[in-house]
Amino acid sequence: MTLLNNPFSLTYGKTPKSIVERVSDASTVINDFTMDESPNMSYIITGLRGTGKTVLLRSLNRFFENLDDWFVIDINPQTEILSSFSAKLFEAEHKRKLVLDWALSFNMPYVSLSISKSKEVITDQEIVAEKLIAEAKKKNKKILISIDEVAKTQSFKVFVNFYQAIIDKGYPVFLLMTGIRDNIDQLISDSAMTFLSRTPKIELGPLSMPAIARKYQEILNVNEKMSLELAKLTSGYAFAFQVLGYILFGKEKIDINQGLFIEYDDKLAESGYNTFWKELTTNEKQLCIAIANSEEGQIDDIQKRSGMRLSNFNNYRARLIRKEIVSPNGYGKLAFTLPRFKEFVLMAEQFGY
Repeated sequence: MTLLNNPFSLTYGKTPKSIVERVSDASTVINDFTMDESPNMSYIITGLRGTGKTVLLRSLNRFFENLDDWFVIDINPQTEILSSFSAKLFEAEHKRKLVLDWALSFNMPYVSLSISKSKEVITDQEIVAEKLIAEAKKKNKKILISIDEVAKTQSFKVFVNFYQAIIDKGYPVFLLMTGIRDNIDQLISDSAMTFLSRTPKIELGPLSMPAIARKYQEILNVNEKMSLELAKLTSGYAFAFQVLGYILFGKEKIDINQGLFIEYDDKLAESGYNTFWKELTTNEKQLCIAIANSEEGQIDDIQKRSGMRLSNFNNYRARLIRKEIVSPNGYGKLAFTLPRFKEFVLMAEQFGY
């Protein structure tokens, strides 16, 4: 077996060949979006980097793409969102011969719509988008807009307000977004985007350990006992599932030993943990180092090691919990949520980065 056949991937944003499906989360979105009277027309998928937000988004996109009465419009959040949406929707409608006498002109980042019969030329971006949406509705088509890793930009702010106006008018337009929790919190705190505070959130937690074990047993050809031990090494973290599988795929004999831990730690660091670490503030790093050096993980011991006053300690502890890097671990204790992150932090402390 070669690396080309490896069903596991170390690349963020790429859908691996081997994944553990989040059936319940996918079903929630599908059921809501396909009901006659949809209770929710938008969802935000959030969670730590590497929890599978993009994988779930793309899985849902594929599901709706296979339905004849849906258009799926995937938007790059770094573009001018509204005009990009119009351009992609126009292309999709043109392919299905819905708008044969219409033409779209590009003067990027903006577009203008020409309607032959009325000799009308529309340059207002919101009116262009609404005209295309209305045409889809006339043909009983629904529209799913998907945006991966939303961020607080002026373009997104304009789009959100347009979207809210569109659904208030009864158009069948659905919105699916992903974002890390910090970015979502920033968006919700903006008074111009209060709509997002009412948007249901799907918080991606750990994957099912039995499901991970079954995947490892199937792909790595290990027995049930070994598959369970391997699953435990991932702590249910989706990216760790990929990293460990990537390392072990194709090996004739699989042992959990120091050599495996060294390779696992190196891959977790270079493919993910280094990025997490760079994004932490100095005080957050200081607290992580205190947690890593605390043998029992007792909160009072961690506070002493951190050198922080209680008010500061509580603030930064809450921030790390919010970022899903640590979590309560029984009464009066803290622990890292990510597999082998303690070892990473101790190494970071040793090398001073």
